[in-house]
Amino acid sequence: MKSITIQLLSALTLMVLFLSSCIETYPRELRKEQELMAQELGVEIEDYGPAIRFPWGYLRARLTPGMSVQEVHQIIPKHEAVYRCRTDSIPSEIYYFFSKEDDKAVRIEIVYDEHERYQFLRPEDRNSARISVENCEPGYLGE
Repeated sequence: MKSITIQLLSALTLMVLFLSSCIETYPRELRKEQELMAQELGVEIEDYGPAIRFPWGYLRARLTPGMSVQEVHQIIPKHEAVYRCRTDSIPSEIYYFFSKEDDKAVRIEIVYDEHERYQFLRPEDRNSARISVENCEPGYLGE
């Protein structure tokens, strides 16, 4: 019995340490800005997946494959910057939400087909920044 109690306490301690480290990596200012955006959109953040990635879940729910670039632009909420890109003739747009700085922004890539019809979107994983604007230009597709 004593052994089980020690194991449970150890597990709880590890869980508390893990959760506290997660809280520290999710800036309060970002959460406030996300809540404000959700309020402006008339939605609840929790209805759209992990809060740290909002507005990714919102966009995933609203965008439909085959939409034109113009239709997508009408749905995209307020953002700080956008870049138009082409990789192997596949167009995409990278949106910066809440900041223009790579390490502070929520970045989302919207990928289109060769006819500039929406295909899918990809959020950035904060543990491995994989979205790059290195070969992109500032501005929207269709400009």
